[in-house]
Amino acid sequence: MYGFDYYPDFWIGDEVGGVIELGDYFVNINTIRTSVDRNVPREDFVKWYDYCMDCGTLDIPSPNFDSWLRGCPRMSDEEIRELMERSHEIEKMKEELRKLIEEKQSEF
Repeated sequence: MYGFDYYPDFWIGDEVGGVIELGDYFVNINTIRTSVDRNVPREDFVKWYDYCMDCGTLDIPSPNFDSWLRGCPRMSDEEIRELMERSHEIEKMKEELRKLIEEKQSEF
């Protein structure tokens, strides 16, 4: 439907009907079924997938595809960007703290 090549060997763990790699995407059978049953445009699928990847990076829950298509509550692109920026700032501060701790420990 989206032009992805299908290879039976791409089912993860050889579990046909579980999760499959299609292009650069890993999707479960429910997502595929929702896409087909509702004739979802590829752009909508990609937008949902990217949103879920961002949520995963931020360690926050993401909606399943059906809920997404039904308009479940979600963060705006701006809110995601802001959280990503803050997350990067926190990681930088953690690294600075680690360096300070190492410096102090080397003094002993």
